[in-house]
Amino acid sequence: MERNLLFAKLIELYRLSKPLNAPEDLAKLKHALRAAATALDGLKRENGDPFLYHPLAVAQIAVTEISLNATSIMAILLHEAVNVGTMAVETIAKEFGEEVNEIVVGLNKISALAPKTNQLQADNFRQLVVSFATDPRVILIKLADRLDVMRNLHLFPIEKQLKKSDETFTLYAPLAHKLGLYKIKSELED
Repeated sequence: MERNLLFAKLIELYRLSKPLNAPEDLAKLKHALRAAATALDGLKRENGDPFLYHPLAVAQIAVTEISLNATSIMAILLHEAVNVGTMAVETIAKEFGEEVNEIVVGLNKISALAPKTNQLQADNFRQLVVSFATDPRVILIKLADRLDVMRNLHLFPIEKQLKKSDETFTLYAPLAHKLGLYKIKSELED
């Protein structure tokens, strides 16, 4: 059952990506979907769901709500594989290209930051995020990631819910506002 649901999510992401991409990009996307599924196979999130559910949800947000293309989707999926240590950045550069690799590296740098939520530190964090993101898609992907986290906040223990909510309100919602992503900003605040 779990494999069927995962396969359905993969197919849905591919279907949603079709209108935004050229056929050759869709072939690369298929390869990245397979690579991510293999690299994250058997890994579970804290709530017991397959680890791949989260990057698939983030990718779907990136496609449907931000209109990012296959390069960004590949980076979202492969970033998680690098993040958990099942794939090397050298592999990504070799198999998927330097553009995807640069986005993955940017996402990993931002993921390594420990956000602080007092006002001065929040301003500094937002500036660090912007400076680490040599490609603006990195910031957009990070916002899609946080949006999925907030949509699934109920899956976290209460302490993490409070911490993630505070970070989101102080750090990510203002960043979405600065980028003109008002719908995402409003949902993050809610």
